[in-house]
Amino acid sequence: MFLAAFTVGLTITAIYSQGNTIMTSQPNPATEYENNVTKCIRVALASGFSDLNEVLQHCQGADPVLVARLLEKERGQPSNENTRAQFPTPDDVSSISYRLPAPDPSRSQWWFSTRGLSYLSRLVRTQAAKLTECRVFSLGTPTLGGNLARSDTRISVLDIDGDVISSLKPIAEGASLLTYDAADDLPEELHESFHIAVIDPPWYPEAIYTFLARALAATCIKGELYCTLPGRLTRPGIELFRAELVRDLVSAGHELLVLEEGTVHYQVPRFELAALKRLDGFKGVPWRSADLLHIRKNSGKLLPSKALQKEAGQAFSRESTEFRVFLRGTQSASKSIVAAKLEKYSENISTRAHSGEVPDLWTSEKIGAWVGDLPLVRSILDCWANQKLSKKATITKLIDLEVAQDVATEATTKLDDLLSLWSKFAAAPPLRSPDQIKEAREKGLTEWATKPPEPPLTSREHHEELDHYRGEYQRDRDRILWSSGLRRLSDKTQLFPVEHDDDLRQRLAHSLEVSQLSATIGASFGLYSDLLEAGSLAHDIGHTPFGHAGEHALDKLLSMISDELAGFNHYEHGVDVVRYLEGPYSTSPTTSFYGMNLTFEVLECVIKHTYCHNSGALSSETILERSKHRDIIPSGFCHLEGQAVRAADKISYLISDLEDGIRLGALTSKDLLSCRFFHAPPLDFTLGPAITLHQRFLQQRRWILKILMEDILIASSKRIARLPSSSPNSVRAAGEYTIQHSEEILHDVEEIWTKLQAAKLHKDRRVVSANLHASRIVAELCITYCVMPDLIEKRFKSEYERLNGSKYMDYYRIKVGKKVTLRRDLVGFLPMNLMIGTRYKVGQDLTVPIEDLIIAKDYVAALSDSRATAFHGEIVKGHKS
Repeated sequence: MFLAAFTVGLTITAIYSQGNTIMTSQPNPATEYENNVTKCIRVALASGFSDLNEVLQHCQGADPVLVARLLEKERGQPSNENTRAQFPTPDDVSSISYRLPAPDPSRSQWWFSTRGLSYLSRLVRTQAAKLTECRVFSLGTPTLGGNLARSDTRISVLDIDGDVISSLKPIAEGASLLTYDAADDLPEELHESFHIAVIDPPWYPEAIYTFLARALAATCIKGELYCTLPGRLTRPGIELFRAELVRDLVSAGHELLVLEEGTVHYQVPRFELAALKRLDGFKGVPWRSADLLHIRKNSGKLLPSKALQKEAGQAFSRESTEFRVFLRGTQSASKSIVAAKLEKYSENISTRAHSGEVPDLWTSEKIGAWVGDLPLVRSILDCWANQKLSKKATITKLIDLEVAQDVATEATTKLDDLLSLWSKFAAAPPLRSPDQIKEAREKGLTEWATKPPEPPLTSREHHEELDHYRGEYQRDRDRILWSSGLRRLSDKTQLFPVEHDDDLRQRLAHSLEVSQLSATIGASFGLYSDLLEAGSLAHDIGHTPFGHAGEHALDKLLSMISDELAGFNHYEHGVDVVRYLEGPYSTSPTTSFYGMNLTFEVLECVIKHTYCHNSGALSSETILERSKHRDIIPSGFCHLEGQAVRAADKISYLISDLEDGIRLGALTSKDLLSCRFFHAPPLDFTLGPAITLHQRFLQQRRWILKILMEDILIASSKRIARLPSSSPNSVRAAGEYTIQHSEEILHDVEEIWTKLQAAKLHKDRRVVSANLHASRIVAELCITYCVMPDLIEKRFKSEYERLNGSKYMDYYRIKVGKKVTLRRDLVGFLPMNLMIGTRYKVGQDLTVPIEDLIIAKDYVAALSDSRATAFHGEIVKGHKS
């Protein structure tokens, strides 16, 4: 991106290529000058440049000291959560183009690309944020208009295409939408009503002049206009036209703030792909860009009139986003010819290449034709599009309208051959409609299922538009599946370190087991399967490296640093991860929220999946009372889906702990048979000379699961039957877990925990040794990264910086303070007194910003086992990697 040779900061400065005429007036005040330099900085930032030297190249010789100061100010803006909240944006700014009808080549309908749309959106929102009350005028920019309309921007979207306006109605309810031909005078009620105008005219002089005239008429004095212009090399003579346009704008008293070259990018529409498919090497990758003219309206004068021909025509479509046919209302061919294809029209996107071939009929696939019998063609198109008749039924319909059979057959076949009306664009879509998908999804649910709120209500912290083809919980499940946090569970310890055996479970395998078990429970009670799967996959996403050993080490370390930091746990941290720390959505310029923005129901699964509801200091209620997430998580017992996840979690780790312990020889058959459960029929742990305990356990595993699952289903069914109402919320106030084992099996499970898991497995030398090792690695890495945060990976730090102005970091600043003190014994393993550039003395405490401690804690918690071990060896022990 480059800025053209318009001097920023002068009230009126224009360089005309014709006659080398220069007009200059007095400079603006200093504040105006700074505003214009800021505009240049924003252009550079929006293009991906952030280094001062790079930004300076886009500031047209402005003082580097001034640029550095303004750049720092601009960099600071997005980091504040309140600032972000002023600019709510949809999930994906480019998604609007998929809702719009297939572009009309006769109206030069090129939709903005994601890059172009993001850039324009930011320009408009930044400018609008400076005004107490702002109205925006959008003419010929439906993708931008639709995008801004879905935020709090007050906007009027005008477009000549009625199909375009209709497609925006479902997503732009707060906007004023108007089908309008710029060849007509602007409605009187729109005059001088807007503070910002954005226009994207067809790239012909009469259209550009007319669009600018309408935008100037709509904008109030001192309002600002953004107008796209064809680049200097779009066609011969553009330089002369641009010079004339600049002269006329200046003569009318308007201020040219800046002309940005190549900043607005476009998608490649289907008609361009069709027209250029014969061009060797053309791949359809977005290539077209416009210059952007930024103007301030300083007078009531408009521009010299250039007559714009009024558009007339009718559009036909079965599915407007896929394919459209257009009729101009003229017939240029002989009456005996139904339609004659125009070859030159189909092979080029420029009207100059086929100036003698103005079509009567054309399509969004760049097929053009002259029409001989306009009423007949219109009737055929009406049967195809509006009545959705088959080809055969269309012929029958024409005969009923007293068209001769041979004429009806020939005409229908001719149009089908030319336009592929039935052969390509008439098949009934095999896709289910959004309503059909929802009906199928909810068909097997019972009254106990936890359904998401009906739109427009939402249980997400930040509103997002539905995509209709996935339910709310399915979207959550998909986001979790694609998250970094879930992938890292594949290298996080379950109980035994994987170094002892490749077949030992890690956290990801455990999460998949929980998903399978909870699905079985959910299917038995008609619960929401997507919520069960999302909750199961996410329930351990907050686990640290080395599992509970790392979790315990971080908790103790943070407690030693400050009493206010006590209580670190993987369920609370799991919500931290999905609400704030997981990066893809919050680092995107098209979203205004942190984390993954999951539904509250899934977050509740995460934070309530462990411990008991009423077990003192470790109860779910106590945990929730101390949680930073208590503002969005309801109190009481979890919904049934969350309780199913909790029950499945307990069954999974009971089976996996025993199986892994037996595999490594930490448990014997005598150990198992000391517990009552393993005597229950049909279990049989009799060992023979040719079978090991591990082999026997694998044989018996399905029976163990059968006993546990049947018990939990039968016992839970009885509890559900005793609930006071059939509402899913009735479980919250119950006096016990609704989805839970019977008292008998609960006693057996507690015995297994006490005798085998706690007494044997957790005290196995390999587990103890690994826990000691893990505790040291986690604690020392956290201290090291806290003292020297520059050692943290740049990618993690750059993503994390966005949290500086968030509620997440404010929570710690309020709770702990701006700084924390690391006691001398905690940093003693680091030779700080020997390091270059430090003044640390042996025996000193260290004071560090709270932000450095929190990022260190979160970075270490995110590491996998192998990366934590490698980093500890490299950074703390000095081993070469």
